[in-house]
Amino acid sequence: TLLYTIKFERNMKLSLSCLLLGALLSLSAAQDCYYPKYEGYFLKWRMKTETREYVYPTIYPARNGEYDSVEGYAKELCDTDGGCLGIRCNQYKAGKVRCDLMGGWSESQIKQPTDEGFDKYLNYAATNYENPKYWSYLKTDECEPAALILEDNCFPHYEGWFFKYRLKDAKNKFKYGTIYPAKNGEYESPEVHAKEVCSLDADCQGVRCNRYSGEKVRCDIAGGWDDVLGADDAGFDDYLARVASYKGDNYWSYAKNSVC
Repeated sequence: TLLYTIKFERNMKLSLSCLLLGALLSLSAAQDCYYPKYEGYFLKWRMKTETREYVYPTIYPARNGEYDSVEGYAKELCDTDGGCLGIRCNQYKAGKVRCDLMGGWSESQIKQPTDEGFDKYLNYAATNYENPKYWSYLKTDECEPAALILEDNCFPHYEGWFFKYRLKDAKNKFKYGTIYPAKNGEYESPEVHAKEVCSLDADCQGVRCNRYSGEKVRCDIAGGWDDVLGADDAGFDDYLARVASYKGDNYWSYAKNSVC
């Protein structure tokens, strides 16, 4: 499990810096995952949450070197989520590619490339534009959700505190959907998967979670504030009160540390 709890006495530092991201993260099962590419085909359905939010944003070229490849980054995210059934990409400007994570259609419809009726399945799940500027990758059945290996102190835990701000995109919309319990074992838990998503996004500054409907847990990807103080820095109490609210037992947050 990735749940690393520390008391509010705060012996870990917050940090926005994620320069070591690529060196410190690895996927435990991603190397076994194969994504056949289908030129001209464009998958129809983006992944959505219970509240009809898109689970993941459209992935554009990195502005500051956060990842090397749009397609590679999309596959990393898809690897961590068993509900992701594929990726669609298109060239939207000369030399520029964007991708979406896809899923949500009936699993009873799913066929593997070697199965009888695969062509019918492909045309059910995707539109064939017969245009080289569009293509899709379908996740195959050997792909298991791949847990990220994170440093032990990657996400210090602040019990009772709830980050105020969900991470937004350039259009001021929530970048990620709220992460709810997996219905069919797509990931271990909302907390674990939220940390995985946050670790892969250099703009994420933490994760906030709360209990709802009894003991169920849901989590959001947090971020968007400018200044970051470490727990040992002067003024940390005021800083924490500015970026988070103390709400009590059913709320908690994980601050992304510099080792992530």
